[in-house]
Amino acid sequence: MNAIHIQELQQCLPQTLDQVCDDHEPMIITRAGKQAVLISHEDYSALQETLYLLSSPVMAQRLRESLASFQQGQGVERDLIAADE
Repeated sequence: MNAIHIQELQQCLPQTLDQVCDDHEPMIITRAGKQAVLISHEDYSALQETLYLLSSPVMAQRLRESLASFQQGQGVERDLIAADE
């Protein structure tokens, strides 16, 4: 994970935001011995959704079982269907 000091970030904020969003790689921001993390909104939303799904023991178990099944070659490939608008 890359890190950048707040003073440097102030000079190149647009480029840094583009990099974080395009590469999906978090950036550590440092200031006065403290650290924060900059991530894209897309990555943040994915993390929130994952946390929500794993917060239910039943759902977490189903996800683990599904993943194990898929990794054992028991997955079934399907075509995507368009949502009715």
